[in-house]
Amino acid sequence: MFAQFSLSGYISSYENKPINDANILVYKNQNLIKYTFSKEGRYKIENLETGTYTIEISSLQYEKKMLEFYIDDNKIINFNLKASITKIDEVVIDIERDIKVKGDTIIFKVDAFNKKKGVVVEQMLKSIPGISINSDGVISFQGKLVTNVKIDNDDLFDGGYTILTKNLNADYVEDVEVLQNYTKNPLLKNIRDTEDVAINLTLKEDKKKLLFGNIDVGFATDNRFDVNGNLISFIDKTKSYAFLDINNIGDDVVSTINSILNSKNKDLSYSIGKGETAFKQQSLNTRRPIFDNRFVNFNNSKFTNANTILNLSKNVKVKVNGILFNDTKDFISQNITNFIVENPFQLSENFNTSLNEKLGLAKIDFTWDLSSKERLEYTGSIFRLKSKGQSALQQNGIDISENLVSKSNYQSHFLHYTHKIKDSLAVIVSARHIKEKKPGNYFVSPYLYGDLFEFDNASQLINSNSFLDSEMNLDVVQLGLINNNKHSNLESYLGYTKRNDKVESKLTFEDENDVNFESDEDFINAINLNNDLIYFNNRYRKSFGEINIAGNIDFNYKNINNRRLASSEKNKFFYINAKLIAEFKEDKSNFNLGLASSAKTTNINNALNAFTQIFYRGFYKGLDSQELLRANTIFLNYKYGAWSDNFSFNVGFNYTKNENFLSTDSSINLNFNLTEQIILEDSDSFQVSLGLDRYINFLDSNLKLKSSFNKYNFTDIINTQFREVTSSNLIYGFEMRSAFSGFFNYTLGTEWNGSFFEINSTDFENTNNKSFLDLDFVFSDKFDISVINNFYKFGNLPKRKSTYLFTNILGRYNFRETGFSAFIRVNNLFNNRSFNIFSISETINSISLTPLIERYFMMGLNYKF
Repeated sequence: MFAQFSLSGYISSYENKPINDANILVYKNQNLIKYTFSKEGRYKIENLETGTYTIEISSLQYEKKMLEFYIDDNKIINFNLKASITKIDEVVIDIERDIKVKGDTIIFKVDAFNKKKGVVVEQMLKSIPGISINSDGVISFQGKLVTNVKIDNDDLFDGGYTILTKNLNADYVEDVEVLQNYTKNPLLKNIRDTEDVAINLTLKEDKKKLLFGNIDVGFATDNRFDVNGNLISFIDKTKSYAFLDINNIGDDVVSTINSILNSKNKDLSYSIGKGETAFKQQSLNTRRPIFDNRFVNFNNSKFTNANTILNLSKNVKVKVNGILFNDTKDFISQNITNFIVENPFQLSENFNTSLNEKLGLAKIDFTWDLSSKERLEYTGSIFRLKSKGQSALQQNGIDISENLVSKSNYQSHFLHYTHKIKDSLAVIVSARHIKEKKPGNYFVSPYLYGDLFEFDNASQLINSNSFLDSEMNLDVVQLGLINNNKHSNLESYLGYTKRNDKVESKLTFEDENDVNFESDEDFINAINLNNDLIYFNNRYRKSFGEINIAGNIDFNYKNINNRRLASSEKNKFFYINAKLIAEFKEDKSNFNLGLASSAKTTNINNALNAFTQIFYRGFYKGLDSQELLRANTIFLNYKYGAWSDNFSFNVGFNYTKNENFLSTDSSINLNFNLTEQIILEDSDSFQVSLGLDRYINFLDSNLKLKSSFNKYNFTDIINTQFREVTSSNLIYGFEMRSAFSGFFNYTLGTEWNGSFFEINSTDFENTNNKSFLDLDFVFSDKFDISVINNFYKFGNLPKRKSTYLFTNILGRYNFRETGFSAFIRVNNLFNNRSFNIFSISETINSISLTPLIERYFMMGLNYKF
C-alpha cells in the first residue's frame, strides 16, 4: 500500500482577495491526474503519492501559473495571481497541455489521447477521459447524457449526432471540447438552469480549405464490401459536409429514424412534441440477440447525407440537411419456444425474413438574431419511409408466407422565439405542428387460426390480410418564462396541445374459391381520438449554501373525446405531477434525495377497443375506456469524485409504487395469441445501481466496476389464470483500460447478465456472460494493429453449445505524405458459423440458433485529400 498525501492552499489576487472557481490541475509526467476548483480561495487535492508533480492554476481574469513540486508529506502551497508572471521560489514550467479547463468547458487535445490514425470520431471519443459510448452510439460524460455533438460550433444533426460520430474521420479533429451546463440557445446562457452536456469538435486549421476529405474502399472474400467517405468544404461563409457509407459487413449508420429527428436536449422550450408519433403495431419477426453487428447483421446498406451551412449575414444562418438511405436486412433463426402457461406447449419456428427500408429526409434550420437580445428560429423537416418485408416461416412443419408493406409520411414545423429581457430574465414562445400517416398491409398464408373465424357459406380459408391505416395531427403552442437570480432559478411554461389520431383496421380472408370475407366487429377498428391538453409546468431551484432544493410542479387539464365505430366516449382529467429534490454538495461529494408523484393518461396505443393483428399468430386489443395512471417514487443518488480523480464512486436507488398499471389478459394456445390490455391495481419496482472508477497508478490503468439490479412485481392474466409475477435483472462486471505511453494498450473486461422470474412461486432463471480483451499496438505513426477478442458463455445450454470465442483483427499502414493508407481486416477469425442462446420472459423460454457472418478477409485503401 503506497502512502498518500494532500496538497492544499490559498489562491488570491495581487490585492490579497480570494479567487473563487479558479481551475487547479495537477499533472504527473505530463498526464493530468487531479482536477478541482477553488472555493472562496481555498483548494485541496488529496490522495497524492510520493513524487514530483506539476500544478497549474488558472482563472479567466488572471495570469496562469504552473509550477513543479515534490511531495512526501502533506503540503501547503499558496498562489498569488496577477496580470504578469512573477518569479516564485518554485520552478515555472511552460509546456503545452493535453487538457485545458475554461469555465464550464473542458478541452482535450485529440492527438494526446488517440494514437490511431484513420478511425472515426466515435472510436476516438472512447479514448477521451470521462466519455463512454453505448452500443447505439449514444455518448455520456461522467454518466450524464451528451445531448448534442457540434463541429466547429455548428450543430448539424441535433440529437441524431451518430451520423456525424460514426462517419467523420477523427484525423481532422484538433480538440474535443466538452461543454458542461450546455444550453442550445446562447441567449439563455447563465439564465436557464441546466446540467446538459454537449461536445464540440474543433477541426485542425490546416485542414480547413476549399475542399478536403477522405474515402475508404475495402473489398473482401465472400463478396463483402465497405465504402465510406467524408467530403468537407469551406468557401467564404459557407460550410458543406457530405457523408457516404455503403457496406454489407453489418455496420449500421442509422439505427432508427427517431434517433435522427428527436432531440436529446432537455430544454422544455425546444422539446414540445418530442417523441410524438402515429400508431403502428404490425411487424415481422426481426428480433435477434443483442450481439456485435459485425457477426449477426446481414445487411446491404447504402447511406448518403449532405449538409450545407449558409451564413447569409452576421445575424442570419441557414442549415440544410438531406439523407437518402436504402437498406436490406436478413433475419434468420431457428427457435424452439416453450410457453409458460397452465397447459404448456412448444413451438418450433424457422424464420427467414428479409426487410427492405427506403428513406428520404430533408430538414432546414433557420436562425435569425433579430438583435443582441432577440432570436427567431425555424426548423422544418419531412421524410418518407417505405418498408417492405417478406418471410418464409416454418412452424411445427407448416410452411407459412408473410408479407408486410408499410409506409410513413412525416412532416414537422417548429418555431421558436426568444427575448432576453435582462441578464437574468427571458421570455420564450414556441410552437410545433406535426402530421404523420402510417398505412400498412400485412398478408399471411395459409390460414392458421382454427375456429377463431367462421363464416357462413365459406369453404376452406387459405389466407388472411390485415389492413391498418393510422394518421396523427399534432399542434402545440407554448409560452415560457425563465428567471435566474443569484440563489434561485424559476422556469414556467403555459401551453396548449391538440392531438388528433385516426386509426382504421380490419381483417379479411380468402377461401379456396377466391371468395373474400371480412371479420366481424371484434376485429374492426375505426377510431377518431381527440386529446386537448392545457398545462402549466414549473421548475424551481433554490440554493441554501451547500444545499440546493429543486423540484417541479405541473398542472394538467386534459379533455379526451374518443369516437369509435359504434360508440363514443368523453373524459376529462385534472392531474398534478410533482417532484421535490434535496441536493447536498461538499467538496467531492454530491448527495440527492427526491420524491415524485406522477400521473398520465392512456393514449392512442391503448385506445383500440377491437383486436388488430400485430404478427402472424398474435392479435392485440387496447382498453375499453381512457384511464389515468398514477405512481409515486422515492429516489436517492450519491456520487463521490470527478472524472479527473484517481477514485470516484456512485450509487443510486429508485423505488416506484404504481397505484394502478397497464397489464394484459391473454389467451395463448397453439394456433394464436389474443392479448387484451387491462388496468390492475398495485404494482411496484425498484432499481439499485453501483459504479466505481479507480485509476491504478502502478499499472497506468483505469478500473471500472459496475453493477445494477432491478425488480418488478406485477399481476397479469393468462388463459383465465391470475399470475403473480416477479421479474428481476442483475448485471455486474468490470472493465480495465490501460493508458500506457508506449506502443501497446489494452482493454479488458467482463459482464454477467442474469434474468430471473418467479411466477406463482415457480422460479425460472438464466445468466449469460460476455468477456472481452482488446489489444492495440501502435508501432509508429505509420503502422498500427488492433486485435478484438470476445468470449461468450450462454446459460442453460449444453457445454459444447454454450461457449464461443470471436476474434477480429484490423491493421492499418500509412504511406507518409502521399495521402494514402492501406488496411486489412479479418472478421470472425475462428469462423464461428452459428450460435445458440437461451432466453426467458414472463411467458416463454426459448432456445434460438442464429447463423453468423462467416470469416472474411478484407483489404482496402484510404485516401485523404
